[in-house]
Amino acid sequence: MPNLIYPHAFSFAYHFIELPHSIKNDEDRNKIERGDLPHLNQDCDYKIHGSYSKHYWDDTTYLFLGCAIEENKIEPRRPYFPELRDCLKYNYKILKPAGELIGKTWGFAGYLPDANKDAKAYAKTTYESLGWGEIDLESKSISVIEFEGATAFEFWQLPRNWNNLETESKHILILVFASFDAIKNINFVREVYHKLLYCRHRILWSYAEIRKLTPRLEDKRQRSFDNSKANRILDLSLGDLKKQLKENLVDLTNYSKELSELEVQKQTIAANLHNYNLQLNKLHDVSSDRFSDMVKFYQLQIESDYAALSPGLQLREKWLDTIRGMVEIQQVEADRNLEETIAIVGVGIGASSIAASLSSTYVAEIRQIPIVRSYLNFWELNPTQANLVVAVNVSIWMGIVVGGFLGCIIWIGKKWRSR
Repeated sequence: MPNLIYPHAFSFAYHFIELPHSIKNDEDRNKIERGDLPHLNQDCDYKIHGSYSKHYWDDTTYLFLGCAIEENKIEPRRPYFPELRDCLKYNYKILKPAGELIGKTWGFAGYLPDANKDAKAYAKTTYESLGWGEIDLESKSISVIEFEGATAFEFWQLPRNWNNLETESKHILILVFASFDAIKNINFVREVYHKLLYCRHRILWSYAEIRKLTPRLEDKRQRSFDNSKANRILDLSLGDLKKQLKENLVDLTNYSKELSELEVQKQTIAANLHNYNLQLNKLHDVSSDRFSDMVKFYQLQIESDYAALSPGLQLREKWLDTIRGMVEIQQVEADRNLEETIAIVGVGIGASSIAASLSSTYVAEIRQIPIVRSYLNFWELNPTQANLVVAVNVSIWMGIVVGGFLGCIIWIGKKWRSR
């Protein structure tokens, strides 16, 4: 079957990137960098025209690459699209923005040699000429949009592993125009599609992020707290409880951060789905298509996951409050014990001081006690030394006796209160 006439190839690539230092305000941000493709193969028997444009949005750089072959330089049965695609691949490596890729779409366009020809058959031929295998146009992974003068065929393949979105996801757009006059409208179509495709790729990127977050949150939720963990924590000391408090605070912070990120991505999907449908209606008056229907199914799944994971945050907050309460109780108890110890020591010191002041009056009588007299004679102390030793010992033992007696009273009081 003959190929489409006036073949075009283009790519839409979206990257996360910080804006260049030269772009400092809104006026500079809206500027568009344009130029000819830096590398075009002109050694063949036809001439390729190509250009690129780079747009800066908030956190995204959009790079458009396009090339085409002059209409009067083609052979009807020669497949030009693989050569045009290879040209764009080479230039993409040169112009590729730094930063993570959000998504990329390959596009191919041309017009029918006869307006009465079947656009589907030409779209199928174009796709298969690119070496991507045979395609069933009735597949659920193909969307067809008809608008004035053209039919758009979207071929898409979602990744089996959402961690490999860049390598496993594939999106190809084939535009079949009815005539040469219709293909003149390609710039308008491209303008609509670059916004529509941004929304599409941002939705899939956000969904991929959610698919990464959900298993981590689910794993943490399943490792939540049980009765054995609660029983173990009852026997911990104040120091160990403070350590547990810090560890659980970090766990709560991480869980809350990841759950909030899931909510952010959920809202991103909702906003971009709305904008996707707005752009879609500029091409064709439809309320939705296969892709937006699929995204609505994703949204239901995300809502279900969020509802299942949210209680994990509440449980962690309550558990942290429990540990914090236990720390406060033990801290109060430790402070009370310290105050009581200080009180006992203070009373003992006071008793010692009183005993020391009173002992001078009774030193002579105390020295006559047999055991004291034997002790003093053993060390052969003179009267001054003997008086000092007696006074010091009376003070020490009086402090010990009074402090011990007060400690016993406090201990009995605690036991009485705990009954």
